[in-house]
Amino acid sequence: AHLFVSRSESSFACVHRDGRNFRVSVNDQLDTASYQYVAGLTFSPDGSRFGYIGGDQSAARAVIDGQVGRQYRRVGQIAYSQHGRLVGYPARLLSEETGDSPAHNRIVSVDDQPSEAFTDVDQVTFSPDSKHYAYLAADGVASCVVVDGRRFDGIPPGINWFGPMGVDDGHTFVRLGCFRTSGQL
Repeated sequence: AHLFVSRSESSFACVHRDGRNFRVSVNDQLDTASYQYVAGLTFSPDGSRFGYIGGDQSAARAVIDGQVGRQYRRVGQIAYSQHGRLVGYPARLLSEETGDSPAHNRIVSVDDQPSEAFTDVDQVTFSPDSKHYAYLAADGVASCVVVDGRRFDGIPPGINWFGPMGVDDGHTFVRLGCFRTSGQL
């Protein structure tokens, strides 16, 4: 068994082996679902909410506060806003969901609302007041910033970002660090 304690030390979780699968208990309440693997267990900053990734060889789900989310091919790191009101994570769609655009198979889910599909997405970042979120995305060779679900195009091709995005004073929400792949800015 593996024990996890929230930063606030108000909650704890344990990952148990259940035969060939794993189960999670939080504050001594055993989750009913079992998975071939459990990863990325995390708590909100105040310890009142929890999330983890559960899956098998073909699919993964984000489990938020004991509620099993929709099925994806992969689920990235779960992140909570500072006040724990919002939760988000990047995910890769199942192949049957991509339709005519198999390369557009990555989304960001915030509070169980999936974004439009992109060819690549970065980790979601939240504002200090927990009211807004942002992430970087790529649509083929063009990059964009998505803030509160609204897409802002205009990061030129050949410019790559490095993360994470900075959120500093509540007034300036997105601050990007960029470099040109040729080495010049």
